[in-house]
Amino acid sequence: MAGAGLAITLLAQTAINYRYVSNNLIDQEARRVASERVRNVERSARLSRPQDAEAFRVLLDDVRAELSGEVAALVLRQADGTVIAASGQPSEAIAVDARGRLIAARDTPLSKETRDSREVLVGLFPCRCSLPRQDQGAPGQPSAAPGQQSAPFGQTQGPSGQPPGGPRLLLVEISLYRDSLSAPFARLRRDALVSASAALALLGALALIAARFGPYVRGKQLEAQVELARQVQRDLLPAANSLPAGLDVAAAFVPASQVGGDFYDIVSLPGGRVAFVVGDVSGHGISAALLMGLIHGAMSSPPWGGGEDDPGRSAERLNELLLAKSSGERFASLFWCEYDPASRTLRYLNAGHLPALWIRRTPEGTRVVDRLTEGGAVLGLLADARYQTVSVAASEGDLLVLYSDGIVEASTNDYEDFGEGRLIAVTQQHQDLPARAICDAIASAVSAFTGGQPARDDQTLLVVRLWRADEPQGRSESR
Repeated sequence: MAGAGLAITLLAQTAINYRYVSNNLIDQEARRVASERVRNVERSARLSRPQDAEAFRVLLDDVRAELSGEVAALVLRQADGTVIAASGQPSEAIAVDARGRLIAARDTPLSKETRDSREVLVGLFPCRCSLPRQDQGAPGQPSAAPGQQSAPFGQTQGPSGQPPGGPRLLLVEISLYRDSLSAPFARLRRDALVSASAALALLGALALIAARFGPYVRGKQLEAQVELARQVQRDLLPAANSLPAGLDVAAAFVPASQVGGDFYDIVSLPGGRVAFVVGDVSGHGISAALLMGLIHGAMSSPPWGGGEDDPGRSAERLNELLLAKSSGERFASLFWCEYDPASRTLRYLNAGHLPALWIRRTPEGTRVVDRLTEGGAVLGLLADARYQTVSVAASEGDLLVLYSDGIVEASTNDYEDFGEGRLIAVTQQHQDLPARAICDAIASAVSAFTGGQPARDDQTLLVVRLWRADEPQGRSESR
C-alpha cells in the first residue's frame, strides 16, 4: 500500500508540476514573443508612417501575414478601448477600469480564448506609435474652432489648445496561438513523460506484485513442503554406515523431480542373510513419493523374509493394500531378493519389475548374464494377482545389478533409449571392479549417452557383489 501511494503521489506531483511550470513558462514566453511582435509593429510604423486608420490596418495585416500560424490577431486601441485598426478578430474580454482606461500592466495575466478551435493568449502592450495631426477631428467629432489648431488623432486639447499631459497612450492587443509557443518546451514534456512513465511503471509493478504475491507465498510454502518431503525420502534410504558388514554394495538414486517414486533398501535379516529391494511407483513427483513411502513402510514392518511368512504371500497383501489405497490409479513394480551366504542361496521375487541382472561364473569358469524375471504382476493393478518366490544357487563373487526403468529408458534428443544391451555391456566391461566403480561407470555411461540432460524419469541403481559367510568386512557405499 505504501508503494502504491508513493507511485500515485509521484504521478500526481508530476502532472501538477508539469501543468504549473508549463503554464508559467508559456505565459513568460508569450509575453516575450508579444513584446517582440509589438516592436515589429512600432518599427513598421516608423518606416511606413501611416497617415490614417486604414493605413494602420494595412500595416497590421502585413505584420500578421509575416507571422502566419503564430499571431491570431493584431489590434491597435486607444486607452479607452476604442479600436483604431484591426487585423483579425478583436478580443471581447479586454478589461477596462472604472475610469475607462484599459488595463495593460506588465503583470496582468494573459487572457485565454478560443479561435478557430485553437487556444489563444491575448494581451495588451504599450505601443510607441501615433497618428499625425489633422485639421479635422476624428470622424463624428466637431472641427476645431477658427484660429485653433486641432489635436492629433489620439490626443485631446486643453483650454490653451495644447494637449494636456501629452498624447494619449496607444496600445496593441495581440492574440498568440498557444500551441505555437509550446514548441521550445519539448524537453520539459519529455522529462514529464519520463517521470509519469516511471510512476506508471512502478504502479503497474506493484499491481503485478500484489496480484502475484499470494501465489508466490503459496509457491514458497509448497517448495518448503517439497524440500521437507525430499528430506524424508532421503532419510528412508539406507545410510552407508548402517549397512551390514561384509558387503560390497553401491547405489545411486537420481529423482526426476525434487522427490521421486523410485526407492531401494538393504535390510539385515536373521542368520546373516541380507535382503535387497528396488521399487518403482508409476509416475514421479509428490504423489509417487507418498505411495513409495506407503510401500516402504509396509515392507519394513515386519521386514520381508524376516519370519516364517513367505515373501510371495507378503506381496499379495501389499497388492491388496495398494488396490485399497489407490483405487487402481497408481501401481508399482518391485524386485526383492535375499542372499544367504551360509547356504549360498539367492531367493528373489519380481513383481512386474525390470529383470535384475545376475552375472555368475559357470563351473567351466566363464561368466554368463541371467535375467531374474520370475515372481508375478505389478502391484496395485490386479485384484487376484499371485506371487511366488524363486530360489537359485549362487556363488561368492557373483554380481547383482538392480535398476529402475529410468536407467534403460534414458534417451537422447532423438528418443533413442539407453537400453538393456548397453547396461549389460558396461557392466561386463567393469565386472571385476568394486561395486562402487561399477555403479559409477554405469551412471557415467547413462549421462554421456543422454548428453548430460536432466533425468526424465527417476533413476535408481543398486550393484551388489555376493560374498562368503566367513568373508571379512568389505565396503558399503551409496549416493
